Amino acid sequence: MTNYATSSCKRQAIVNKEDPSQLPDCHSTSSMRPPGQEVCEEASRRENNDTVHVNHLPVEVLCQIFEMAIHRQYYIISHNVLREYLTVRWDPRAAPFNLLHVCRYWRAIAQTTSSLWTSLSGRQDLPHSPRISTMKYCLEQSLSAPLDLFLSHTDHRTTSDPLHANKMLQLFVTEAHRWRSLAIGLNSDLAEDFIALLQEYGADRKFLSLEQLEINAACPETLLRTLMSLIPLLKSLRRLYWNHQAVVHPPLRLPWNQLHFVYIDTPLSPQDTLSYMSQCSCATSITFMDVRKSSGPQGSPLTFKAPIISLSNLKTLRLRGKGNPVSLLPYFFLPNLEGLEIYAVHPPPCQYLALEIFLERSRCPLRRIRVHNHPRVRDEDIIQFFQIPHLAPIPAVEMAGYCVHAQLLEILLEHAGARLIFPRLLAWGGLSREHYVGWKDLGQFEHLEYSYKDGKLRSGLPSIVVP
Repeated sequence: MTNYATSSCKRQAIVNKEDPSQLPDCHSTSSMRPPGQEVCEEASRRENNDTVHVNHLPVEVLCQIFEMAIHRQYYIISHNVLREYLTVRWDPRAAPFNLLHVCRYWRAIAQTTSSLWTSLSGRQDLPHSPRISTMKYCLEQSLSAPLDLFLSHTDHRTTSDPLHANKMLQLFVTEAHRWRSLAIGLNSDLAEDFIALLQEYGADRKFLSLEQLEINAACPETLLRTLMSLIPLLKSLRRLYWNHQAVVHPPLRLPWNQLHFVYIDTPLSPQDTLSYMSQCSCATSITFMDVRKSSGPQGSPLTFKAPIISLSNLKTLRLRGKGNPVSLLPYFFLPNLEGLEIYAVHPPPCQYLALEIFLERSRCPLRRIRVHNHPRVRDEDIIQFFQIPHLAPIPAVEMAGYCVHAQLLEILLEHAGARLIFPRLLAWGGLSREHYVGWKDLGQFEHLEYSYKDGKLRSGLPSIVVP
């Protein structure tokens, strides 16, 4: 992340205007000594392992310390958070505001380090909610740096001003040319204001720097369709998160071909999902979180015809939905895919044939693959999955489920050909209730349940030879 701090020379010029005799003790007047003498004294202190006073650190280092002092929090507007959006604690006792009261030296640096003031929030129903006057001050201190903004409609039961977010939006739009990212939760009132601003400023290309947009909408379909028709005006947009839980009749007119990151959490048919994915020619990461069951008989493949679609830039793909989202894979050629995750709710039997066809065609350099069947994976699916020959060279292969480790253990103990089907396997757990089987390098918060190799079970239970 670029640090839009004022240059070192400019900050030092501001600091040098201060009268050292009037500063608190935390600012030593030794900084006013001749440069040569200060360098010699600094070198002498280092040789003697003396502690260097914090105010003798380079200004850039002190700026980084100030950045680390700010309490930032991931606000869960999306299931896949793109970045830290906002400083939650808009509290005069917390950074960056408390930095202004330590001494004049710190105040001068904090006020001229614009990156401390660029993550702004318009949410009211939180402790220490930001006020409009506070946001105006932050906008002034941020100078010309790009802004990362968070807005959300307020619950009328928890706030005295239901239009607080609307007023914040009107304030933020005065710096529309500096918006870098926006996360916004929309109700009908806020959606209407946001649409009006896009209509007024979007056509004039005022949002020149907006690269990232998260929309969590709780408003009628008519407003959503109007909003979608305006998103293509954001020519610099590269990362989009879209969440709307009600069905929106297709098509979703979003600028698919200019996006590098796509995260869609709204109900879609397999046909529509295929159509939208095929337009994501520049995307490196694609997630569709709610692919609905095909209208055909359960377990039958998709019957619509389509040419094989090549997405050569795609590196990460996540598909989640009811039925058989893995059935979309044979329609694609993804030669550079490195990460694949499939989450199927009540999937049909023999679903992994489509995965095997896809891996055979794409021959992609996968580094990680995870499959998850909810609520329970079938024994035959476990066997079918681990028999796919193209899984062997992948460093991390995971099958997730609540009881999958127990099911696999039963298969290993009872299946006559287990040694041939499963040459090597691990079973492990983590912080959640889910368990995993497959192979990978376990992380810090993962624990081994048991391992299987050369017909023997080890760890988690006494060594057992599998017949």
